Amino acid sequence: KKRKATLFSYNGEVDTLISPIDELRYYKKYLHAGFVSMNPTNGHIKAWVGGVNHKFFKYDHVKQGKRQPGSTFKP
Repeated sequence: KKRKATLFSYNGEVDTLISPIDELRYYKKYLHAGFVSMNPTNGHIKAWVGGVNHKFFKYDHVKQGKRQPGSTFKP
């Protein structure tokens, strides 16, 4: 059953009627990643990006993410 929903879009919010399964399919297409940048001299955090938009994706990929970073760590 379709319901009213406000969807995130890179061009701004979109109000629409959508079923819950279609909403999940819609959000699955967005890249979900986190990013943190630190000063190597003193360890202070310079930038912290937990995700695309916290209003719509209430998950901090930097703090809560469980995936291995792979080869993203560089000296």
